[in-house]
Amino acid sequence: MKVGDCVRIHGLYVLNDLMATADSFCETTGRWEVKIPDGSIKAINPENLALVVGAELGQDCTADADADVVLDE
Repeated sequence: MKVGDCVRIHGLYVLNDLMATADSFCETTGRWEVKIPDGSIKAINPENLALVVGAELGQDCTADADADVVLDE
């Protein structure tokens, strides 16, 4: 995963299935800071993020839409 990638949050009750954009990675906490649809930034563990496959450049990853995802297990 890299900055700017479109991801889907999973395994978190309140944020489950939201699409987000990877904003930065915090080495100290080991979490990705992602921008969710309401514009806020959330710090999420990598195991709770799935990279969205085939996201087109310029796609609005903050919109909650269906997409194919890859879970890193």
